[in-house]
Amino acid sequence: MYLLLVILFISFLTEICHCIGYSTLASQAWYWYRRILFAKETAAQQKLKDVLLALKTELRQTTAQDEFARWAKLKRRLDKDMATFDSKTSEQAYAKSAFEIKVTIFMRIFLYGIRSFVLFWYRSSAVFFLPTHWFDPISSFLAYPLAPTGSVSVPIWMYVCHRVCSQSVRTIQQMVQPADTKY
Repeated sequence: MYLLLVILFISFLTEICHCIGYSTLASQAWYWYRRILFAKETAAQQKLKDVLLALKTELRQTTAQDEFARWAKLKRRLDKDMATFDSKTSEQAYAKSAFEIKVTIFMRIFLYGIRSFVLFWYRSSAVFFLPTHWFDPISSFLAYPLAPTGSVSVPIWMYVCHRVCSQSVRTIQQMVQPADTKY
């Protein structure tokens, strides 16, 4: 009985990840990774952004003809801080894309690896037995490849669970998303 539920859970989890999207999950993982482990750097970057906005506002309020020395000093400081901000932003963008690629690959390997492991490990096990003589014409197909005749094998049950979960997730997704109506 536990094998039946494990396969159903794995199929449901795989379909949920597929429906939400691996990139969306990786983006959320990046958000929490940055928020938990690099809170000081994120706060420093936000502070630099606030300083840049204040400098831009002050530079707009200063005229280049009347207060040239002050304007030039603000312009140099703004350019220097902007270069720092741009370099940190590009480093963060590179780190984010690398992190998201690694997390996406890990999730795919993990989910499909578990499915493959279950298929391999329980390849000759029966998930459950069918009542005798109910499915005689197809009972050997349901037991394919190595399960005893009169039972449902792991690959067949995994296929059924995958189909049911994918249809269920699509149905829920269609119910949640508003319908596009054209008048």
